[in-house]
Amino acid sequence: MLEHASPLTAMLAPFALAVASCTGAPDVPSAIAIEDPLRIDGLLPSPDSFDDRALEALGAEDVVWSQHGETWRYRGVSLAKVLARCGLDGGTGGPGADPRTKHMGWRRVVLATAADGFQAVFSSAELMPEIGATRALVVWAKDGNGIPEPEGPRRLLVPTDHKGSRSLRSVVRISVCAAPDVP
Repeated sequence: MLEHASPLTAMLAPFALAVASCTGAPDVPSAIAIEDPLRIDGLLPSPDSFDDRALEALGAEDVVWSQHGETWRYRGVSLAKVLARCGLDGGTGGPGADPRTKHMGWRRVVLATAADGFQAVFSSAELMPEIGATRALVVWAKDGNGIPEPEGPRRLLVPTDHKGSRSLRSVVRISVCAAPDVP
């Protein structure tokens, strides 16, 4: 099927299959109330939901982000901290580790979903500060106030990306999924 595909298409096809298997039927609420918690689910030992207070308790920080010639100050917490709180862990490694299970936690796909159904995809390893350079934060305050709709009440901010397309507005769910086996 992919023998005539471009190298990039052939490389991304298994990743697309992983995302499709992760999402199943879209589970996007038609309206989000400001009190609704952010749901973190999927292949995690302790899936959970977080309101703003619970996120703040994980170790909030302020970050300045510029986009389209404007600059804002957001308050949020690293997505890596949120995932670690839900039990995401790199897993065992080293020379004697079974290659089929070596660093299993870092071989996961993280799928963030916005209230309107838009999605952004990350590898779990790129989000972990000991492995990757991607800095993603779940933020709930902008310039000292709550984030108004349609941008909020929470958004995913990725200040290390050169474009803002993975910085989801109104993020409602983050799922951790299995990456596909590649032949």
